[in-house]
Amino acid sequence: MVLNNFVEVSMELEKYPQFHKRFMNLRKLWGVTEEFYENELSKTTFVVGSGKSGMKMWFSKTRYFFIKEMTKGDKLSLKKLMNDYIRYMRINKNSLLPKFYGIYKKNNIVYVIQKNLNPYKNGTWVFDLKGSHRRRTVLNYTMQKIGKDNNFGDSKIFINNAKKIKKQMKKDTTFLKKHNLMDYSLLLCMRTKPVKEKDWKIWGKGNFCCDMKGPGPSKKTPININMGIIDILQKYNIKKKIESVFKSKRHFIRTKRSSSEVSAIDSKSYKERFDDFMDGIIQLKNNTTRKKKRTRKNRTRKK
Repeated sequence: MVLNNFVEVSMELEKYPQFHKRFMNLRKLWGVTEEFYENELSKTTFVVGSGKSGMKMWFSKTRYFFIKEMTKGDKLSLKKLMNDYIRYMRINKNSLLPKFYGIYKKNNIVYVIQKNLNPYKNGTWVFDLKGSHRRRTVLNYTMQKIGKDNNFGDSKIFINNAKKIKKQMKKDTTFLKKHNLMDYSLLLCMRTKPVKEKDWKIWGKGNFCCDMKGPGPSKKTPININMGIIDILQKYNIKKKIESVFKSKRHFIRTKRSSSEVSAIDSKSYKERFDDFMDGIIQLKNNTTRKKKRTRKNRTRKK
């Protein structure tokens, strides 16, 4: 997906009565007024050639939200998930799960409104990370594209509240496993330029230890970090089970490697692989420095 390929269009959507009141309550929970919401959706920008599985996407007026076509499977998953999702998001206010603000329809096509994790047109390094390496490379990667696992390589993020983030992330993936959901990603956004709190939830400030193939932020440059789990509505259904068996056999024949590298695996195995991968890349900032300071203080006290 290319980040800066847009066409301005106007798009009128019809309310989906089945979900309307529930989403009004969620918008209120997240501090989004109806006036702001309607104003944001009054003008939209089409994202050319983007979206998973060919689904079309739009940005709202100031790019605070994005609008995305839903597959029939996504719509059914969200319908079944809705009550538990609302309860979970009320309790876990710092959840990394996507914020769904509304569902609409037009010409029998269903659209979902979500919070945009990267509202800036330029100057952001963005990666879509699953913890899988098979077919997870974007060729000729630049800042204008969304990189994947193989572009990220063995890079690390050193962030000041890493423990808090990883603890919440594991809660979120446990919730997804409970509902037999898989194939989600962590969307990681990094900016060296200033950000506004209302546009960008600053999960932390830190540094990026770059070991990636291609360009990236400088190791010594402080970065603002925003992240969230995306594409959470894929069930591990019969179709995915067949895909898992087929891809696993083909992958083993070609590489003689474990089938765990394949993206289409059951929700429990997917969670474990995802959590392990995030444990490895998200590290506590200045951990070594703090240990040295504590050691010096202890020595001083002993004297």
